[in-house]
Amino acid sequence: MLAFASIDPHKGKMGVREARRLIEDGVIRGFKFHPTCQGFFPNDRLAYPLYEVIAEHRLPAIFIAVTLVWEPEMPGGGGLKLKYSNPLHLDDVAADFPDMTVIIAHPSWPWQDEALSVCLHKPNVYIDLSGWLPKYFPPQLVQYANSRLKNKISLVRTILLSRRIVG
Repeated sequence: MLAFASIDPHKGKMGVREARRLIEDGVIRGFKFHPTCQGFFPNDRLAYPLYEVIAEHRLPAIFIAVTLVWEPEMPGGGGLKLKYSNPLHLDDVAADFPDMTVIIAHPSWPWQDEALSVCLHKPNVYIDLSGWLPKYFPPQLVQYANSRLKNKISLVRTILLSRRIVG
């Protein structure tokens, strides 16, 4: 099992110190962010000091890029804003941190086209297919998974193995 940490970018310098400590102690092998739940755009500069630490240690960062289905009955969707999870915001992150592996987690519904375009354009971006049954994959995701992006769309462990992040 690989341990990933989730540090809220709003923690600022405290979060950066926490990330460094976890990395130096050998506790974690990557980081996971849920922009909708954490309430931040991935390309917001407030997160960049945290990304700098992640990139410096060549660790992967996983970003949940899917709408939430467990809050539909709550008034106002529980206050969560889906706009934060659009994978197009990861284009800036991938460009600004080319040494950091960026994994777009899940098939990015309803933003598959945005996820595919970022993955096609940035060599350090991958798409993880966990969490969805293949029968629900949209045709364009299946098309690219079987052609131009066949080495960049997979399950997280396969992505990490291909980038030599895990053994």
